[in-house]
Amino acid sequence: MLVEAKKLAYADLYAYNADPEFNPPPIDRLLSPEYARSLCSRVSADQAAVTAGSVRETRLPGDTIALSTADRFGNMVAWVNSNTGAFGSGITVPGHGFVLHNRSALFTLDPSHPNAIAPHKRPFNTLSAGFVMKDDRPLMSITLMGGSMQAQGIGQMLVNVLNLGANAHASTDTARFNHGQISKTSWLESPLFDIVGAKLLDKGHRARSAAGDAVGGYQAIIVVPDAGQPAGAGAGRTYRAGSDH
Repeated sequence: MLVEAKKLAYADLYAYNADPEFNPPPIDRLLSPEYARSLCSRVSADQAAVTAGSVRETRLPGDTIALSTADRFGNMVAWVNSNTGAFGSGITVPGHGFVLHNRSALFTLDPSHPNAIAPHKRPFNTLSAGFVMKDDRPLMSITLMGGSMQAQGIGQMLVNVLNLGANAHASTDTARFNHGQISKTSWLESPLFDIVGAKLLDKGHRARSAAGDAVGGYQAIIVVPDAGQPAGAGAGRTYRAGSDH
């Protein structure tokens, strides 16, 4: 069910995601409960849907760093950065020592697409730093690196924590998948493939077994207010963290 839901989400991602100053995506419609319900009717538990798209998928050596951190004052950060390929642009900022990226590789050359390359325009990119709020207070910072794995991986981790009750670290010890929208292949961590791989193949999925590097690297922190403490910056709290081994 998660693979099929991911296909629908990424179909919209690839169709609409672009520099909002040039082509504002229909955020209100895409996030509306009515639209979500309309997508649910397109998910089949018995047959894999066929995906299509126009964004190039690549499996490059790791070049992204993701982390979650928090301090004693209650500040929390989810952070992700990527040079994209090797040494990025190859240009180092004088006096600071970090290299500028070359993420403009994710423009499209189709002039009719919202993400078409143009002057002064920001490109589509896969960087996804997640943050969860509850009752207007920070609940969880979550990051997961790995190209197009990022958003679908964060989604899987949130299901593990918010729907299935896993703690921050048990969530990442749970095997996950990486579905390629263009390759139409679902890479499953080997323990997961051993359990459900044959069943997915029977339903028409192009399922393959994979090692852990195919499903990204995860970090998250969940904040738990101390019992009896008032809300606010000065309240006592406990941080519970998880990180991929």
